[in-house]
Amino acid sequence: MKHLILLLALSGCAITGAHKEEAEKQAHLWANKMELKDPKIHCVSDDSDGDGYVSCTILSQDKIHSIECTGAFTLNDGCRAPKLRLRN
Repeated sequence: MKHLILLLALSGCAITGAHKEEAEKQAHLWANKMELKDPKIHCVSDDSDGDGYVSCTILSQDKIHSIECTGAFTLNDGCRAPKLRLRN
């Protein structure tokens, strides 16, 4: 049982790492398309709402761009403007 729990925990880490890696790749493509100079990109590793996108932040020439990019294991592709979230 301990081995099964460890295996599940490790596979979860690999999946979230894959989300981050793929999202940062997509963010680089987006930054190039937008002709951003020397972009610094950071994406989170967790798809918190299960829509296939993770949040990314790009810093370029003292401007911050907030976008959502596709993570791994999704049929979606690319980046988009963040969805509006209403707070209760």
